[in-house]
Amino acid sequence: MTDQAPVLRTCGFCRGTGERNDIDCMACHGAGLVWVPVPDAGLEDDDWLPQNQQEQP
Repeated sequence: MTDQAPVLRTCGFCRGTGERNDIDCMACHGAGLVWVPVPDAGLEDDDWLPQNQQEQP
């Protein structure tokens, strides 16, 4: 078990709009954000994670 707290990230089902097919998104309940455990947060589009950021010369 990790001691890191979960992070908020944009809902992948509604892409942060809070709606799918003119109703509230069932995954985020219309919020557009979801809590994600840190180990599962390392998807390709998570460029905010330190290990995914590349230093600029």
